Amino acid sequence: MNVKIKDKEFSCNLLDDEVAKSIPLPIKGNLSRWGDEVYVLVDFDIKMKDDGKIFEVGDMIYWKSNKTGNRGIAIFFGNTPNSDKPKANDACACRLIGKLEGKNWDISDVKKGDCMELF
Repeated sequence: MNVKIKDKEFSCNLLDDEVAKSIPLPIKGNLSRWGDEVYVLVDFDIKMKDDGKIFEVGDMIYWKSNKTGNRGIAIFFGNTPNSDKPKANDACACRLIGKLEGKNWDISDVKKGDCMELF
């Protein structure tokens, strides 16, 4: 899978599991940020087992909130407000779906509302 955020493009290796394989591509939307987590809301629901809330920088997850009903795809580029540095802590049920390749993930100039595409 490829990920494009603003004018930056990254490759992501999806896990070979049922959840990752069920994500309908392409996905395009306006991103939001929570610290150095970027995410895009999605309108599909995937039944999943929660992997917990602590992830590595470069992880891509599918998440859903039982509180708000929102669902999304998120990528960790650094620390979140809940982080135990250098781990990234998320705030709701999450499932790891892939990992970004490489280590050059500078998104410091990305803002809420910028376009995020997964294809």
